[in-house]
Amino acid sequence: MCSSDLLGNLLRREGRTDQAERVLRRAVRVNPSFPAAHMNLAIVLEANGNFQSAEQLYLRALSLKKPYPDCTFNLGNLYRKKNSLKLAEHYFREGLRHGHLLSRINLVILLDELDRLQEARLLGEEGLLHFPDNPGLHFHLANTLGKLEEYEGSEEKYKTAIKLKPTSMYFSNLGVLYHRWGRLKDAEESYSSAISLDPSNPNPRRHLAKLTRKS
Repeated sequence: MCSSDLLGNLLRREGRTDQAERVLRRAVRVNPSFPAAHMNLAIVLEANGNFQSAEQLYLRALSLKKPYPDCTFNLGNLYRKKNSLKLAEHYFREGLRHGHLLSRINLVILLDELDRLQEARLLGEEGLLHFPDNPGLHFHLANTLGKLEEYEGSEEKYKTAIKLKPTSMYFSNLGVLYHRWGRLKDAEESYSSAISLDPSNPNPRRHLAKLTRKS
């Protein structure tokens, strides 16, 4: 990684996107054959809403380096934002082909959103064979199993995700599962745990209010 690219990434992570863009544009000019500079500039432009230029830069990075799983993952995310879902799936699968964990997780999410639930399930279960301690895989598989009304399996996956990484969102979704399942006391406890972990999260408060009105 060249010094300009390193500085640009640092500025991007600090949220100083205008400065990051200037530095990364300089990195691309200085070394136009450096794929990471193109990808990192694309990330900044995408964050600023310049999707067209970001897309061109991601594609340029991929023309310079193959395979480049981080770049195919980022391009898949861009296409998902643009609602170009076939292209998003294509690039997530390309990342998946090279063992890219985040590509697998986002493909599970995409398939779930498209109601291709059995595909999402199989992909999530396969992922856990390789990454058994990844909380995100457990969580998103739990979401899919819940939609399939496989409540016991969904509960198990949520609990595993929470054990690995207790977050407000995980407890909140477990509460929704219990709510649908008719286990209202468990739902209340899960919503309360979600609120205690992140009082700013509006979802468990809203769900708890609905639960309270029904009881």
